[in-house]
Amino acid sequence: MTYPKATAPLKRIIRKITSKTKAGRILRNPLLNRTFHKMWCTIYGDIFRGNINGEEFSFYDPFYGCSPYFIKFLGGPYYEHSVIMHMKKIKDNYDSPTFLDVGAHYGYYTIIMSKLGGPSSKVYSFEPNNEFFKVLSTNVELNKLQNVTLHQFALSDRKGIVTLESSEWSKRARALLGVSARAKMKNIESISYDQNDYVESIPFDDLAEKSRIYPDIVKIDVHGAEGNVITGMKKALKEHIQHLYCELHEQMCDDYTAMDIVKALQDAGMEIFEFRGYRTEHGDLIEVPEDLYSNPHDRMLYARK
Repeated sequence: MTYPKATAPLKRIIRKITSKTKAGRILRNPLLNRTFHKMWCTIYGDIFRGNINGEEFSFYDPFYGCSPYFIKFLGGPYYEHSVIMHMKKIKDNYDSPTFLDVGAHYGYYTIIMSKLGGPSSKVYSFEPNNEFFKVLSTNVELNKLQNVTLHQFALSDRKGIVTLESSEWSKRARALLGVSARAKMKNIESISYDQNDYVESIPFDDLAEKSRIYPDIVKIDVHGAEGNVITGMKKALKEHIQHLYCELHEQMCDDYTAMDIVKALQDAGMEIFEFRGYRTEHGDLIEVPEDLYSNPHDRMLYARK
């Protein structure tokens, strides 16, 4: 089965509209973006074509109210372009790298990691949200990725059961938060949860020891649980992980802070930067500024050995 896609001239027009114009700012409004997405998918379908350095891939994007990829697929450049280009550069130092995609969402980074690394690489993707995991699985199948292993549980700092947050702050993304943080916001015992709100959690170090996973390059985007994830992979950070990208968020769970994350990476012997402008074509690595600790939301750390 073939899927329609935007023609090159149309993509150029959309890119121009969505980049710096007032129309582009309006279109990036979540409500209008979602409306435009529905209209587009009615006409063309909801599977888009991408191209990363000559590597073609397909991407199913059902847009559950929080897709950041849609406009980028129509008009480019790549979503989080600077990160992708940086990841490609460091990947060239490995013959067969092992990647972790923690908080894989629809599988955008999973696909790119698989394509960049080639068939001899390994990609381990973690996505606890049931709806997102189905989309992730579909995208892996669409692209016939043989070097990807999917896990539908949460990486955290402890083994057990955690909940998917459904507050106003994050219900569109159904982000993962630890139980203690959830209890602080609401009376957890008085709430009736959907079964999919509960997910299994495990520290990565426990999984790595059992399954012999030795990652080289890690990307983390877990909407508040990044402190938990990094605390649960301290051994891997010291012994194996060479490069790590971690998106930070304002509302973090279990009392972890951006400073805690930086300290954990420093304790692992890593050099740390802020990846300033990581969602643009012209991002750059800078020394970690002091204001990152007081205003960490929507910022990215990059750490390397």
